[in-house]
Amino acid sequence: MVERQAVQAAESGLRVRPEGVDSGAQTRDQAIDVARGITIIAIVMGHVVLGLTAAGLQPFDHSDGVLRGLYLLRLPTLAYLSGLFFARGVERSGVRRFTTDRLLLFAWLYVLWSITQGSAKALAGSLTNSPEEWSDVMRLWIPEGQLWFLPWLMAVTVVAGAARPWASRTRALLTVGVVPRRGPRGGRADGARHGG
Repeated sequence: MVERQAVQAAESGLRVRPEGVDSGAQTRDQAIDVARGITIIAIVMGHVVLGLTAAGLQPFDHSDGVLRGLYLLRLPTLAYLSGLFFARGVERSGVRRFTTDRLLLFAWLYVLWSITQGSAKALAGSLTNSPEEWSDVMRLWIPEGQLWFLPWLMAVTVVAGAARPWASRTRALLTVGVVPRRGPRGGRADGARHGG
């Protein structure tokens, strides 16, 4: 019976809920997943262009326009998507717990990837675009390359948790004026540690 319903639904383009699932249950919004996927592809493309340029395989004047276009798409979209479910998380867990959980997650990811990426670059030595010394690996207060985004998310999490911009239009407008808008080093979008 269920198999026949599934076949009929597949033929008609409808989705069948498994038995026992409430018909009022929330379903995942696939548009958000598509937006995340497009954003991730744009991020990867930007990092490839930066890498090719840093390696001297592509002239900067060719990559500059591409990078500007990708940054216009990817960073605002990723920031928006990152905060999309913040209010729901706060309602579910409370401001303190939700904010603390996110800060711990972002800090863990930052430390893990900083050490992993820094170690890989130190091992590879001069084979990388920006060689790194072993002494640089533990300099966690200076974000490596693209990892600037995780401390930025931590800062935005603290601001959003304290300001609760979803509570009113006034709070939202005031919060926009407080949120950090630039990466490290006065706006270097790629946050490169070694200036290259």
